[in-house]
Amino acid sequence: MPTSNHSAMWLCRCVCGAEKTLPTAGLNNGKSVSCGCKRGTHRHTSAGARTPTYASWQNMLARCFQPSNPAFAYYRSRGITVCERWRAFENFLSDMGDRAADTTLDRIDNSGGYEPGNCRWATKREQANNRITNLRFSWRGAEYTLADLARASGVSKDILRERLCRQDGWTVERAIETPVRKHISRSK
Repeated sequence: MPTSNHSAMWLCRCVCGAEKTLPTAGLNNGKSVSCGCKRGTHRHTSAGARTPTYASWQNMLARCFQPSNPAFAYYRSRGITVCERWRAFENFLSDMGDRAADTTLDRIDNSGGYEPGNCRWATKREQANNRITNLRFSWRGAEYTLADLARASGVSKDILRERLCRQDGWTVERAIETPVRKHISRSK
C-alpha cells in the first residue's frame, strides 16, 4: 500500500495477535518489533533508556540496514547482513545473552554475517585481534597478530614490524631471536 511519499507500507501481525500497518523503513531498521504492546515493558528499553545489549543490537541493525549509517556502505559492499532471526531483539537476546561489561558485539568470521555461531561478546583486545587487516604470524605452533607476537616474545611491535614486513622479510624466528642493537647518537 503506497503512501503519499511513495514508501511501501506493510500490514504486520504482532506476536500478541494485533495487526498494524508499518513503513518498510521501520521494518528494515529493526525499530518496529511489536505493535506497541511491548513498549515500556521490556527491561532493555524501559523509561527511554537503552541497555548496552539493546544498543549493540540496534547498532548491528543500523550498520546493515540504514543507508545513513557511516558503516552501511562498507557492510553492504561486503555482503554482511543480519540473519532473519536476529531482527527481533528477543531472539538476539536469547541467543547472545546480556552483554558483559567492557565487551562489544564481534563477528568471529569477519566475512560472515551477524548470526548465531558467528558472534560473541568480545573485549577490545579480542576485537583488535580479530580485525580483517591484521597480519598474522605463526610461532611455536600458535598463530599471533603482530601485537600479540610482541607481547609473547618481548620484542617491541615496531622492531617486529620492521623486520617482518620489509621487502626481504625475516622469518619469525630470526625476527625474535636477533638481538636488538642499540644506537648511540654522538653529538659533534
